[in-house]
Amino acid sequence: MNKTTRNLLALVLLSGAAVGVYFWQRGRAPEPRLLVPVETPHPTAPAAPKPPENYPIPAAQDAALESLPTLSKSDPALWAGLSALVGPTSMKRLFYPNEMIRHIVVTIDNLPRETMAARLLPIKPAQGKFMVAASGKNMTIAPENAGRYMPYIRFADMVGTKRLVAVYIHFYPLFQRAYEDLGYPNGYFNNRLVAVIDHLLA
Repeated sequence: MNKTTRNLLALVLLSGAAVGVYFWQRGRAPEPRLLVPVETPHPTAPAAPKPPENYPIPAAQDAALESLPTLSKSDPALWAGLSALVGPTSMKRLFYPNEMIRHIVVTIDNLPRETMAARLLPIKPAQGKFMVAASGKNMTIAPENAGRYMPYIRFADMVGTKRLVAVYIHFYPLFQRAYEDLGYPNGYFNNRLVAVIDHLLA
């Protein structure tokens, strides 16, 4: 997958909820944390500390947590939540219905890297053949190629940011769980999300 396509997917995936959360939290300075040393009678190997939640998501209430499915059974609930925002037709056209949260987390984590496994993308590839224009030895993206990505642009335009933020916050415990399962048991997914957006905007 080339860089242009990856960045386009990033904008589609991160616009709305991610960008909404990003700018909401950018206006809040991280609170300083006071580290208090604790004496123990016998020295033990310290556990790996969790990084500070510089961009914390509001904690879910107990009732909201109880209503969440498990990560492995979360696809129908998330699909329904997103379909309520953009309609089931757009969802079927653009997104894969399986392991959505896991694939979103993997995709976001991999966006700054050079390669990405297509089989782990939550979003379907653009239809048609990627077109280029040749001028001598120079190759550029053909203007006609933009039409392949219009469904993704329309999708981004359809999404109501505030409602999408609400969906992201509601399902955040599952995004966090998927991030820990990815190999970051002491990581905080929303920190990674903000770091990735910073990278893409740089």
